[in-house]
Amino acid sequence: MGVVVVGGALVGANLWFKKDKGVTVTTEAIKTRDLDAVVSASGKIQPKRLVQISADAPGRVVNLAVNEGDRIKKGQFLLQIDPKSLRTRVDSGTASLEAAQASLEQMRQSVETTKVQLEQARQNLARQQGLWRQQLTTREALDRAENDMKGAQSSLVEREKQANAQSSRIAQERATLE
Repeated sequence: MGVVVVGGALVGANLWFKKDKGVTVTTEAIKTRDLDAVVSASGKIQPKRLVQISADAPGRVVNLAVNEGDRIKKGQFLLQIDPKSLRTRVDSGTASLEAAQASLEQMRQSVETTKVQLEQARQNLARQQGLWRQQLTTREALDRAENDMKGAQSSLVEREKQANAQSSRIAQERATLE
């Protein structure tokens, strides 16, 4: 019986030492930390919407309130243009507008003067025609009176066109200043 006990002990010891011990696992205590991940890719990044921004007037930017890539909202202040250059442009435009208005006033006076001249030419033509019927004037005087009236009509039309064109320029200058 002793042999059986010794044999059983040998088999048991052999099984005990040959037993699978498993995989060794390293563990670490839980703690908060940043995870850095680097992704490398090629291609283009497209914005959701591309917006072109431009100023109403050229000038030097003196204050830029946003950076490239910043998200902006409607009505948000973006930049400031040097007010000195804008003030100079406004002053220049105002002076130009005042000069154009003075020129328009002269043109209107010229139109009124031409209307008076046209009326005088009509009266002279009527007088020359009456004298012609009575055979008291020359054909040359009658022709001159007709030509004077036609010239006065042409002058009036031309001066009115100039005054209307000047009025349009003034309206454009006003719109530019506003």
